Amino acid sequence: MSPNAADTQTAVLSLESRSAVFISDLHLHSNIPALNHALSCFIADFLQTPHQCLFILGDLFEYWAGDEELTEPYYAQLAGLLSQVAAAGRQLFIMHGNRDLLLGERFMSAASATLLPDPTILVLEQERILLTHGDAYCTDDIDYQVFRQQVRQPAWQTQFLALPLAQRQQIIQNIRSESSQAKQQKSMQIMDVNQHAIDALWPQYGVQLIIHGHTHRPASHQHDHGQRWVIPDWRIDKQGQVAAGYLLWQKGGPLQLHRSLSLFNAA
Repeated sequence: MSPNAADTQTAVLSLESRSAVFISDLHLHSNIPALNHALSCFIADFLQTPHQCLFILGDLFEYWAGDEELTEPYYAQLAGLLSQVAAAGRQLFIMHGNRDLLLGERFMSAASATLLPDPTILVLEQERILLTHGDAYCTDDIDYQVFRQQVRQPAWQTQFLALPLAQRQQIIQNIRSESSQAKQQKSMQIMDVNQHAIDALWPQYGVQLIIHGHTHRPASHQHDHGQRWVIPDWRIDKQGQVAAGYLLWQKGGPLQLHRSLSLFNAA
């Protein structure tokens, strides 16, 4: 399919790869060591398989107050862990989420990663796939969309990043607390993607598939114009175990949703 008008404003990434792995919504934090260990094992497994590309479609971290976070050993070690992907000759792509929209060039350099705009059109085997974190299409949540638009303004980010790191961290903590309380008053439908917003994407971008995270509702959805995949989030379940998953594309085959972290079962 030839590029459409949307391509002039949207990044298009064409890959001649044998396979690609998609993860999202890890929400890593120093006080959740089980998730950190899970990522370490996942990266080690990834590097033992033939998979060529790893995509992280937002919310790698529970929050990110600016690239000065790398001065903390925890974040520096995680960046080093991620840099192993490129060191092994693979490719790592990271997209901003709603929790880590301030990830910048310093972090991407430390992780040897490529920052993807949201959205990005990925071309695999001549198939056009729209990659997005997904929060932009939760349009029923009016309050969130107003906040989202504000914090993505360059002027707002410049002003915020000029504050001392400790102050930024405290502000984010306060925002997270207020957000958690507000969610208790919202229905799951309001916090999910809006059907009309999604339907508009197929003709706008000329894609056959949409991949996103954010909603923490992993599934495959069949729409009139194509298929939409929601990537599993990573979390600690009620039994204290890591519940996670990923989406896998392999050349010549369909996308596959895996609700575990065992890459070897899909290699």
